Amino acid sequence: MSIRHLTVVEALFAHADERPDSLAYAVDDDRITFGELRDDALALAAALDARGVGRGDRCALVMGTAIDTIRAIYAVQIAGAAPIVINPAQPAAALGRRIRMVRPILTVFQDDMPAEPRGVSLDVLRNEERQGWRPAVLPAPSDTAYLQVTSGTAGEPKAAILSHKSLAACLHSSAVRLGARSDDIFISWVPLHHDFGLVRFTFAPCFVGSPAYLIPPTVSNFERWLRLASEVSATITGGPDFGYRIASKLVDPAGIDLSAMRYATNGGEPVRASTIRDFERRFSCPGVIRPGYGLAEATLGVSAVRPGQNLQSDAAGCVSCGPPYDELDVVILDEGGRRCEYGEVGEITVQGDAIFDGYLDDPDTTTEMLRDGWLHTGDFGYLDAEGELYVMGRKRVLIKRAGAMVIPREIEEAVDRVDGVRFSTVIGHVPDHGSGDEEVVVVAEVRPEAAVDDEARSRIASDIEAAMSGAVAFKPDDVVLVRPRTIPRTRNGKIKHAELKQVYAEGLLGRDDAIVFSTRR
Repeated sequence: MSIRHLTVVEALFAHADERPDSLAYAVDDDRITFGELRDDALALAAALDARGVGRGDRCALVMGTAIDTIRAIYAVQIAGAAPIVINPAQPAAALGRRIRMVRPILTVFQDDMPAEPRGVSLDVLRNEERQGWRPAVLPAPSDTAYLQVTSGTAGEPKAAILSHKSLAACLHSSAVRLGARSDDIFISWVPLHHDFGLVRFTFAPCFVGSPAYLIPPTVSNFERWLRLASEVSATITGGPDFGYRIASKLVDPAGIDLSAMRYATNGGEPVRASTIRDFERRFSCPGVIRPGYGLAEATLGVSAVRPGQNLQSDAAGCVSCGPPYDELDVVILDEGGRRCEYGEVGEITVQGDAIFDGYLDDPDTTTEMLRDGWLHTGDFGYLDAEGELYVMGRKRVLIKRAGAMVIPREIEEAVDRVDGVRFSTVIGHVPDHGSGDEEVVVVAEVRPEAAVDDEARSRIASDIEAAMSGAVAFKPDDVVLVRPRTIPRTRNGKIKHAELKQVYAEGLLGRDDAIVFSTRR
């Protein structure tokens, strides 16, 4: 892999010089070439510069999936500042909190603009553009490339600071792992405010000089994602496990040809072997879905299965996330800080140029996460003798029972195959008697037509108990059946385990739902 740029802005300028008329991005019918993107971003950067946006500043972009968002991202970087893409669809109160958290010098809105002291609409900025403007200097590797607002599954969201050096290191190592090149065609439905959508499907295509087709992120667009992938002969895609899982159940494969697809990353949440099996079988694309592991604090990816590599699973059914990227070191540590042996579960720690610089305005958490140059991820897993990384999940998600750690995904895989179950998750509950052990609780979203009365619900609960017993040799302490979309998730689709545990402990789970059943209550 010969692709090597110091910054993604440098990559954009290089492609604009070498292939100005080549397609860079397409969103619906809106398209832009590399040459047009450079020129548009320079003109918009001039308007930002005139408003005092410069090196070391932060600029919030409250914008969705659109070519205008991509123009604005590069314009902010060319001006020397760091963009923060913020989800425009969230409630006004949450939106205000995100903006205040990152303290931007300017907030750019796509459409309607709330009352913000330093807010401006994109249309106003366009009227201030100047053609022919050039910055005195382009961003340096040590400059901040962007800030990524974390999902908030562990509590309040934070703003991770990523340098151009870290971004370039991640883009290079991931391009090597995927074998990405300029004749690839990227396609994605992941939102641009998510690190997966921003890094893999906005920055990475520009880094290697490939076109990217982006689709607004809605559940109804999963079919559009796959049909467009078929139409344009897309070669690289990706998304979290639930996207593939929903598509394998709801999207009609008729007329969809994914034979050109060679790499479909599955990451962002625990990977289920059943999801991979069902998707590849339904869309006749064996060997396409490649599990991976990453987090915003490592820019994006830490490990991924190589193209053509056989999928590996351990005895418990946990799917390998492949070996670490070539430019990253991964070490597993036990609770005492000792380096674990192969196959021994502990905390995943990572070192390399792709690691973030810290959290904005949060030195204490930064110090906790970054120790002696190593990123302590808070995720637990192990490396096998071949160097494959197996991820068990966040420490807070694992359940302590009878002196051993229970891995929720093992149980969820079995429960999701029960007739009538739409989706399940497993949580630990600490009972009032305080024995130190956690009770294992299965929360399953069930299809309304399969749970029409108490008899049907009882049958589903019994089937869940049997499925779990067959998977891990013991039954759950409680099975709770709820209607679809009851399990709390972030806007990125990740389960809010802490919130789920709390509402369960307070007896509020499913309180207002038409379908609710508990083997205990």
